[in-house]
Amino acid sequence: MIKQKLFHLNKKSIAVVILTISLFAVHSKVLVFAAQLTGDVNGDGVVNIEDLAIMAANWGVTSGATLSTGDLNADGAVNIEDLAILADYWGDTLDDLPATPSGLSADAISNSAVNLSWTADSGSGITYVVYRNGTEITSTSNTTYGDSGLGDDDTYGYSVAASNSYGTSDQSATVEATTQVGPSGGVPGDWSLIFDDEFTNDTSLNTSVWSPDWFGDGNATNDTYMYSSNVSIANGYLNLEATGAAGASGAIISTNPDDDQPGHTGFQYAYGFAEASIYVPPADGEIANWPAWWAVGQDWPMDGELDFMEGLGGSACYHFHYGTSPSDNNGPGGCASGNYTGWHTFGANWQPGVVTYYYDGVQVGQITTGITSDPMYLIIENSTGSCDGGCDGPFLTPTDMQVAYVRVWQD
Repeated sequence: MIKQKLFHLNKKSIAVVILTISLFAVHSKVLVFAAQLTGDVNGDGVVNIEDLAIMAANWGVTSGATLSTGDLNADGAVNIEDLAILADYWGDTLDDLPATPSGLSADAISNSAVNLSWTADSGSGITYVVYRNGTEITSTSNTTYGDSGLGDDDTYGYSVAASNSYGTSDQSATVEATTQVGPSGGVPGDWSLIFDDEFTNDTSLNTSVWSPDWFGDGNATNDTYMYSSNVSIANGYLNLEATGAAGASGAIISTNPDDDQPGHTGFQYAYGFAEASIYVPPADGEIANWPAWWAVGQDWPMDGELDFMEGLGGSACYHFHYGTSPSDNNGPGGCASGNYTGWHTFGANWQPGVVTYYYDGVQVGQITTGITSDPMYLIIENSTGSCDGGCDGPFLTPTDMQVAYVRVWQD
C-alpha cells in the first residue's frame, strides 16, 4: 500500500512531503555498502524515510546529481521519476538481494583469453555482473563468461556480482589469471599452448615426451654419431654437447611418438606455431658445425619436414622438404642475413598452404610450395657432420648447444 500511495502522489502532495521531511535531510547518515539496493540512497541497506529525506533535500536539482543525492535513474536530476523508483522499492532491504556469487574461477586458455565460471544463485531472475580489474565489463544470465582480446602474458583480476530486480549483491572475492605467453614478436592470433617444456624444474630429460636419441643410442644422424650421454639438463637449460672429431660424438632429442621407447608418449602436431629459445655455438663469428631445430612427419618426405633453423655453412637457414618419395625430395627455403650465434628464438607459423618463419620475433621468410598437412614431431640436434662437405659451418668441438624452452601453440 505504501508503494501505491507514494507512486500516486500528485505534485501538491509531493511538495508537502518534501517540506515535511526536508529537515531530516541534514541528519541523514550515509553508510557505504558494496551491495547496491535499488532506491537505497544513503546505502544503509533499507529503502525508507531517510532516503526520501535526502531526495527531498535535493529536490529540483537539474544537473550533476548522483545516487547519494537522490538521482535513482542516473539522469543527473532529482525529480518525480526518481520518486517513482523510490516508491516502487519502498521497504526493500538487503535481504531481498541475491547472494554474492561463490566459486569463481579464472582459467587463461590462450595468450589473449580467460574463461570464467562461478556457482549459480538459487533464486530466479538473476543476472551476473562481471568485473575486470574493478571495472564492469559485461552482464550475463549464464554462470560462465569468456573474456577475450586481452594482452599477452598479462595478469587480470576478476570478480562477479549477482543482480535481480531489487539490486546488486556484493562483488565476489577477486581471483587472478595471467594470460599465456604467446609467440615472440606478437604474431597475431589467439594462441593456446599445446606443448611447453621450459626445462626449469628438471634435473634430467623428461623422457615421457623426449627421447635422448633418434632410433637408438649411438645411431648416426646427419653424419654424426649421437649419444644419450651428451644430453643433460642443468640450471634450467637443456644441453646438447658435441665432442671429438667431426661426426664422432653429438647429441639429439626427439618427441617421436612412434619410436617404441618404453614410457615414451612423445608429441606431434599438425599446424600451429612452434618456437624454441636456443644458444647456437659460434666459431669465427659464424654458426659452428651443423646444429638444427626441426620437425618431421612419420613418412619422409611425403609427410613433410619443417626446418625452423639449420646451421648451414655458418648461417641460420630455413627450409620445407616435401616429395613423393625419398628420391623426390624438394626443399625450398633460404637463409637469414645477420649473425645468429648465441641466444636467439627460432620459430615458424605452419598453416594450410603456408609456413612463415620468424627469428627473434621478426619474419625472415615464407614458403608456400609443397606444404604438407600430416602431423610432425620435434627434433633438436647438435651435429658435427659435413653433409659431404656442403652443410657444416666452421668446425669446433667441444660445443654445447643450449635450449631454454620449446613451445608450440595453436589458434
